[in-house]
Amino acid sequence: MKVGDLVRNLYPRCRHEIGIIIDVDAISGDVYTVVWMHGEIEYMNSADIAVISEVSNGD
Repeated sequence: MKVGDLVRNLYPRCRHEIGIIIDVDAISGDVYTVVWMHGEIEYMNSADIAVISEVSNGD
């Protein structure tokens, strides 16, 4: 599974300690912009996504 597919599988219902992912866009290589429900835009790479995935799947 590609990282982009993994990220897209996490939203819009991915609950993490800082909120819910509402949008994800690939920008370059394995770097993505992630938009959280509260409005924060964050840059993430595959390692960040793996951590979110583990936390989300643990709920």
